[in-house]
Amino acid sequence: MRLDATALLWRLRLEGVDVSARVAAVADEWERALDDGEGGFYAFNDFHAAMAFASADRREALSRLRSALARAANEANVNAEMTRQVGFDVCDAAIAYCEGRYTAAAEKLLTARDGANRFGGSHAQRDVLTLTLIDAAMRAGLPHLAHHYANERLVHKPESAWGRRLAERIDAWQTRRAA
Repeated sequence: MRLDATALLWRLRLEGVDVSARVAAVADEWERALDDGEGGFYAFNDFHAAMAFASADRREALSRLRSALARAANEANVNAEMTRQVGFDVCDAAIAYCEGRYTAAAEKLLTARDGANRFGGSHAQRDVLTLTLIDAAMRAGLPHLAHHYANERLVHKPESAWGRRLAERIDAWQTRRAA
């Protein structure tokens, strides 16, 4: 439930919907899970917790999550490897995005995105990484990068109304910035 709620709210945020009233309740659930020792247990879940905490501006919870990630990264298991290879970068990307540091968010996502299939979730669930990368690149003034990943979607699904809408949004963003 927490994963789906977080991902849905994040996607809505990327679409320009104000989710601040709703994300607080989801962040509360993630904090309870963090209190129960879930932080650092599974990199995919940690990323969702980071999205919720960053969206709700929960600095203390983000600090606790980062500490849990650091502990997890030092263990000798598969999650430690995923935390080191993907978890830190995607969590940092979520934080940077929420802080308006879009270039940093895009850079972190570029580092982690192509290897994220190893850290769990379905293709649809991991798609939030690409959607965030597209939006962050656009906001960072990197339209070529945003177009690249929007076009990548269209190559795989040429009839995708969402993919076309993303490409149109990037074009409109560029036009507004140029005016």
